[in-house]
Amino acid sequence: MLTRTQQFLSDHPVCCFCGGEAPSEEEDHIPGRDFFKGRHWPEGYSFPACKDCNASTRHDEMLVNVFSRALPLEDSEEQAAEFKRVLTGLKNNFPHILAALQPRANEVRAIIKALGVQRLPGQFLSEMPFLSADHDAVQVSLGRYGLKLGCALFYKHLARLLPKEAGVLVKWQTNVRLSLDGLPEGLVSLTGVPGMLNRGKSILNDQFQYRYGLQDDGNAAVFFIGFRLSLYYSLTCVNDVRQLPEFPPEVRVWRPRDLQKPHLTPAMQR
Repeated sequence: MLTRTQQFLSDHPVCCFCGGEAPSEEEDHIPGRDFFKGRHWPEGYSFPACKDCNASTRHDEMLVNVFSRALPLEDSEEQAAEFKRVLTGLKNNFPHILAALQPRANEVRAIIKALGVQRLPGQFLSEMPFLSADHDAVQVSLGRYGLKLGCALFYKHLARLLPKEAGVLVKWQTNVRLSLDGLPEGLVSLTGVPGMLNRGKSILNDQFQYRYGLQDDGNAAVFFIGFRLSLYYSLTCVNDVRQLPEFPPEVRVWRPRDLQKPHLTPAMQR
């Protein structure tokens, strides 16, 4: 008799992340268990992965998890302990990246002015609760994890994987950027169906939520994703990258094969 994991891999024999290049070997939880309070992750969000794809974004995931907790929904000892654990993991793996997350003083002043935030008496600019996403390594991590989210949710809602010819346009906004810029134009009308996340009777949409829209022929999907009230992704996934319009050189379109490349290295952290 097959174990539950063996049955899962038998039902899903191909990795859904690398364009069908490798057989599935492990279950990959997207989002990872560490994103959720008490590691109570949602049911039905396990995905077939080869070992390389499963491991390739574990460092990226740590960084995204820090951003996802930048604005906790509740102030509790449990939340504080989980946030401290996430920061410690990031520090141990990326000893230089925390400094890169600290915004410059002029950036903080601009945010305070734009949002109308008041500083507490005696509070230094460096003590304001803002994170910077300008560092190249941070942007690579956010992009790679967005690609993985797109591959996973495309597989879940269309019951087939994105092929190696596919492209995923990844855009992300922090809560500050969303407050200043608003939602991408037309996104709400394209993503009308909400995804529901639960474990037993517990609804987990306060920690991870998304809406999606599927093209009638099944060749494309659009997702709008929120991690708590802190980090947001808009993803456009297409079966063939040629379906996407031409973008300026600075706009990167991610490909499934990009998950096979090494994750962040110490040289990229500086």
